Amino acid sequence: MIKTLIFVILQSNILSAYFKVAKSTPQEVVIEFQGPDNFYKMLQVEDGSVAILDGEELLYKEPGVPYIPFFRIPIALDFRGKYTVEMTIVEKEQIPLKLAGLPEYRDDGLSLRFKKVTTKGTFPPKNLVYADTTYIQRGTPYANLHFSPYIYNTATGILTYIKKARFRVIREANSTPVKTGKWDIQFPSLKRTLLNYKGQSISLNGTKIKQNPFDEASLWFSVQITDDGVYRIAYEDLKKAGLNFEPPADQVAVYTLAGDTLPGDITQAYKTFKKIPIIIKDVNNNDIFDQGDYILFFGIAPHGVRFSKQNSKYYYYKNPYTDTTTYWIGIGSSTPLMDTLFVQPDTTINEISVFYHHERDLTNIGWKGILWEGESIIRASGSSEANLRLDFNLSEIHSPDGLLKIQLVGGWETSVRKVVIELNGIPLDTLTWSNYGIVKREINVSNLKSNNSLNIKLLPGAQGEGEEDIIYLDYVSCIYRKTTSSLSDEQAFYEGSDTMMAYIDLGLLSPLFVLDITQSTAPKIIPITQENGRFKASVFIAKGAMFYIAQNTKNPKKIKIEPRAGSLYNVEAGVNYIAITSKNFTSTLLKYKRYRESHLLKFDGEKWVESEGKVKIVAVEDIYRDFGFGQVDPVAIRNFLKQYFDSNPQDLLYVALFGDATYDYKNLRGGGNIVPAYEPVISSDIDDMKGARDEFYADMTGDGYADFYIGRIPVRTKEELSNFVDKLISYERKDLSGYWRSRYILVSDDEYNAAGIPSEMSWHLPYVDYIRRNLTLPFIEVREVYEIKYGSPGDIVERGREAKEAFIKTFNQGGLLLTFYGHGNPVQLTHEQMLILQDLPNLKTSGKPPLTMFFSCKVGAFTRLDPAHGIAEYMAVQDQAIASIASTISQFVSVNDYYGRYIHNLINDRRIYPVGEIAQNGKIYYSLTYYTLFGDPATMFSLPLPDSSLQVQVPDSLEIGNINYAVIEEGTPTTLYHLNILHKPIEITYVNSTVSPSVTYTYLGENSPIFTGSFDIKILPDTLHFFLPVTADTGYGALMGITRREGNKFLSYEIYPLHFIKGTIG
Repeated sequence: MIKTLIFVILQSNILSAYFKVAKSTPQEVVIEFQGPDNFYKMLQVEDGSVAILDGEELLYKEPGVPYIPFFRIPIALDFRGKYTVEMTIVEKEQIPLKLAGLPEYRDDGLSLRFKKVTTKGTFPPKNLVYADTTYIQRGTPYANLHFSPYIYNTATGILTYIKKARFRVIREANSTPVKTGKWDIQFPSLKRTLLNYKGQSISLNGTKIKQNPFDEASLWFSVQITDDGVYRIAYEDLKKAGLNFEPPADQVAVYTLAGDTLPGDITQAYKTFKKIPIIIKDVNNNDIFDQGDYILFFGIAPHGVRFSKQNSKYYYYKNPYTDTTTYWIGIGSSTPLMDTLFVQPDTTINEISVFYHHERDLTNIGWKGILWEGESIIRASGSSEANLRLDFNLSEIHSPDGLLKIQLVGGWETSVRKVVIELNGIPLDTLTWSNYGIVKREINVSNLKSNNSLNIKLLPGAQGEGEEDIIYLDYVSCIYRKTTSSLSDEQAFYEGSDTMMAYIDLGLLSPLFVLDITQSTAPKIIPITQENGRFKASVFIAKGAMFYIAQNTKNPKKIKIEPRAGSLYNVEAGVNYIAITSKNFTSTLLKYKRYRESHLLKFDGEKWVESEGKVKIVAVEDIYRDFGFGQVDPVAIRNFLKQYFDSNPQDLLYVALFGDATYDYKNLRGGGNIVPAYEPVISSDIDDMKGARDEFYADMTGDGYADFYIGRIPVRTKEELSNFVDKLISYERKDLSGYWRSRYILVSDDEYNAAGIPSEMSWHLPYVDYIRRNLTLPFIEVREVYEIKYGSPGDIVERGREAKEAFIKTFNQGGLLLTFYGHGNPVQLTHEQMLILQDLPNLKTSGKPPLTMFFSCKVGAFTRLDPAHGIAEYMAVQDQAIASIASTISQFVSVNDYYGRYIHNLINDRRIYPVGEIAQNGKIYYSLTYYTLFGDPATMFSLPLPDSSLQVQVPDSLEIGNINYAVIEEGTPTTLYHLNILHKPIEITYVNSTVSPSVTYTYLGENSPIFTGSFDIKILPDTLHFFLPVTADTGYGALMGITRREGNKFLSYEIYPLHFIKGTIG
């Protein structure tokens, strides 16, 4: 009789396939590298075959260089500080090989092609090992080594491959030893992502956080402004906003961040607002701030002229997140007064520089977005030119000389375009560039006048008029000199390089104030005198000096009392989970909070166990108030989390962002930007390697990697949020049980690239097939949606249609896990359109949502305005997936391969894991940090747990075409069991003979169920009867799986391998 077998594939660090720790002491770590024999794959491209080397991220990114990858080797150390690395080459070989150039992504990440290698030389020229500084992850110091086992000479085409090597990581004398002990209780994935991990850690007991900056005053008012100016706030204004007493006149202070964004550098996470000097008018001189009294302060707008000390230039700044600057009035804080600047001038100036700036304020105009937007210039096919005319006035211009700054962006994939810039009918410059590049010009001009006309002509390039083209105007700035006597409520600055003390001629009318705003948070009053009927201000002029001439005072846009200002600095002890959302959603989350506080996974040192925890809901608006100091800025979210992490790093496990995000930070189009994303770079090309990265919020040490588990639930409405919470609770309670919880859906692209060349058979399907063969336990029912199974090779329409039908049908049967390898973007999977956005409403799992993983390009690009939700987002929000894992940028196939292996390898030990750890596991390459988890990071996920209470005896041989039996010796009466008998999988060979040479691949097929049913146990022992169809194959390899629900656990009992023989009847 056959008895049960419990299937577990032992976990390992996938890095250990190539790298092994040979020696580890407090002084040094020795790592040995053993490379694979087959270290490259051949790929058919338009001009022949090229080699793709094994490895992860690229060593070079400059045009024309060869594709040289490297391995990132994170090595846990017993010390913190500096180290040196020595490498010894043990074995190498040389072969002639034509390498591919760098990959280039097209069609919004859907297509990939390789550039040609045009740069001559040896790559890399010398160093094979690149050592970085010591980083800290969850308290563990580690060395970050980059190693490329390749040296390529582009002139000779000879590749040197280092097959074996040894590295010594040696501690330097001034480094600090750390303790070695138990696993970090809260971040067990370190053991699987760091070589040499033994529990090394610095203190994780928490650090003292910075004092609450709002403790400096007893009562706070936020004040919003939109423009530069001298602002007047009267006692009556504060009384109207809620001030109910009369404070001392010297206890009214003003604070601000001064309109700029928060720095992304983690070392400046505790940057706070500054107290600024003001003018206070105590009208009745009673030392009390009461009726008739007011204060004056200089406010700087979130847009305007700034001076860069780095390049000694004036430039126009525009805050990408907000159109308002927040100032704070603190009652009960001492009042610094504005100083007066006294100088002795020896000359007079009557002209000074000012800025004119034109910029259409669309959706960030590319500043932090994916698609560039601006004023478009479209040249239609067949047209000889297209024009954009901009008329602008320069009031009281003193000189025709000036500096014109212009930035243009290509909006079309074209060979070469030609652009002519004209000012007042005179050509200034002719530009040529191709594709999506950004072009910036600074042009000295001498034909400025009061009324100006700028004309931008878009002309055909060498390709002729037949090709349509489009460019965008981002901005136009003009620095010109203005007559000083005409200055009114505006900034002015001096562009010369000399230093002097001078009078500024102010004309016949005196302004209210002249301020030196060289330091905008420390303005100084400039005295105004009168001589011969003309007013003048005595100033100190130097490079970088800036002034503001105020003819009037201004009123703020809004004054609001803030009784809870600074409340988020009161860190609650023991918080395990922080949910960040909009104030509009907080009440909807209360049901989830109550549930999660009694159903939270914590790590006990060996395994994750369900226990109680503490959940805190925080409104993003409150984070802006306390950590953005009133400014809308996504970095404030990171800074808030940094405080909680530093205060109690052992407690904080999970952070969830409950709300969608878009790159429309200013909400100009309305809706969608509920919990913003962090996008750190300008993006002009939809196919560039840039995108949102939520892990920025979870990186507490600055190494680029998360220090707790983070996920985003991209809902836009309360209804979506409520439905998501219901879906998640039902999933974790196992409300709908069944064998679907033992089912994988494996999905693969085919061999065709975007050009219709069958060159990609070494990608996608082999990666899925590796998981199928090596990382899928035998009792898992596997459903395969491989595009090669459908339609005819080369028929993109037929193959896509049939694959789509199979995908929808298979998906709707439900499953535990869906793994996709292939080309994709937010709205489409595969060139053949196996799935497009419009298909998503047809996906209905009826309460059986899988964890969906898309190892592809940009399926997770979630900050688009249109569509509101891409594929990965939509599935996670709707009743289609319990969570989705997908990338926001284009990813190369080898990186995707390793990431998928890490995840599948993790879950095979048949333990419960939070989805956050599953998503975090294996992120050893920086590009993988752009993979986003769409879902609750605390979601409980596992393969069916082993059922130790069930014992079943099965005959040594079972007959096909007959009724068979099994004896249940032990079990739980009155419990509903589900029986599934899986056919043994067979190997299938795919042949594409439409090309020469033909393309073939042999993969392991499905283990389709040949019997399914449910039963309960009446008495023990009991007998179970089942029929095996005559179509089943004889021999060994089939499996019997029996599953059941126990509380909120799903248990499985397996018998393997079953032996089938031909029956005596049937």
